[in-house]
Amino acid sequence: MSKDISDIVEIEETSEDNSKRKRTSEAWNHFKRVKVEGIQFAECNYCKTRLKAPAGYGTTHLHKHYEKVCKKRPRKTDIRQSFLKTNKKVSGEQELGTHIFNQEEARRELASMVILHDYTLSVVDHIGFRRYSTCLQPCFNMISRNTLKGDILKIYKDERTKYYNLLGKIKCRIAITTDMWTSSNNKGFMAVTGHFIDDNWTLQNCILRFLYVPAPHTAEVLADTLVESLMDWNRS
Repeated sequence: MSKDISDIVEIEETSEDNSKRKRTSEAWNHFKRVKVEGIQFAECNYCKTRLKAPAGYGTTHLHKHYEKVCKKRPRKTDIRQSFLKTNKKVSGEQELGTHIFNQEEARRELASMVILHDYTLSVVDHIGFRRYSTCLQPCFNMISRNTLKGDILKIYKDERTKYYNLLGKIKCRIAITTDMWTSSNNKGFMAVTGHFIDDNWTLQNCILRFLYVPAPHTAEVLADTLVESLMDWNRS
């Protein structure tokens, strides 16, 4: 084989005639088929080394070259770093200029956090929380507790509308359960939960109302409170 043989190379193109024999080995993600003077070779995409690869020759030697021989192959990324990058994107950090800060979205997430963890509205007045928020995202304009209250009520109205429309579409009956809660100042509250089977035969649950129940908590008072909550939804 002459020194100029590397100049006589044909890159094999995949045609409709040979598409029936697809190369499914992962090795072909790193090699391409070339033909030199009628002989089939696999050329490494990174170091351009050519290895014999006639039909039926197998790909073990290709895997070995990629894993142990090729010095120019891309190194595998630590999966933990991949998770960190993903988390950074979710948390709002600007990365390569692709993230655009959204004040309204940040406010909604703040309100959702307060709802989820039962924080007080005054959390937005805490110096430590303000300093942390500024460090995390300097573009965020901290809101007042009254604005936070309004954002929470908006989430409530949006969720209520969503479930109101959902309950209006289902064809099955809705089972109702109630639970009594007592606050730290000894005030009683009733949680009214609806249970139903959706079109996929999956049990769904949603809190319909969470309302104050005046004392004394007699059967008549509890019944009136339950009827009031159901009439408010107009789904009784």
